[in-house]
Amino acid sequence: MKPNYRLLVVLFVVAALAVAWAQGPRGRAQSAPGNGQGQPALDMTKLVTVEGPVSAIQLNYGAQYPTIEVNKTLIKIAPVWFLIENDFEIDVNDVVKVTAALSTADAYLHAVEIVNVTNSNALITLRDKSGTPLWTTRQAGRAGRWSQDRMLRGNGGGQACLDMASGTTVSGIVSQVTMGTGIKQPVVVIEQADKSLISVKIGPERILLENDVELTAGEAVTAKIAKSACKDEWVALELTVDGKTVALRTELGAPAWN
Repeated sequence: MKPNYRLLVVLFVVAALAVAWAQGPRGRAQSAPGNGQGQPALDMTKLVTVEGPVSAIQLNYGAQYPTIEVNKTLIKIAPVWFLIENDFEIDVNDVVKVTAALSTADAYLHAVEIVNVTNSNALITLRDKSGTPLWTTRQAGRAGRWSQDRMLRGNGGGQACLDMASGTTVSGIVSQVTMGTGIKQPVVVIEQADKSLISVKIGPERILLENDVELTAGEAVTAKIAKSACKDEWVALELTVDGKTVALRTELGAPAWN
């Protein structure tokens, strides 16, 4: 009986694929440093603390983490969106306390936790005990909820430390919308009926777009606002634009987007 060469070839290919599958993927597992997610390997056994005013903030273009300079030390922090989503802001001259670990891959210090002393000791955790970034894991949303719990206990933990008793409502025309300096939430400038201007910090752009709310110059806007207890600024609790209302903060002042 003549051998079935076609069947033999199929069987050979199947066997080869089975062996390759058993060995697992090559290259990726070898190239992923430290935590297996392509993140820099950090020496978490030798954490250091850097304290002082922020002398510079570098928002690099491309796929790079922003860095802050504290006491002439450059420290990589986290994606801007992660900080903003968790209601954590940093500006030049803010006094901070940074817990960081040295990377074995790029010789940079990478922030594990940041306390913004100037902003009512607001705190954000960026990496877990293994050095894995929280923004790459299922824990990415926990920082905001954890900070909210801290705020409810009265210490501000990462929030805008609002004086809710100062709440009021303003209406007018959008004069301009700006991202501001440093790593901060967008600000809308509202021109009121008496031509006076008031600047109001809003929230992540995402929360507006998800509610189909756009802020453009000349648009009529109504905002419920409250005064920050730790910085001289107004913070939006709710915005109404073109008949659409979006809640930005809860009755306690915590971010409504988390």
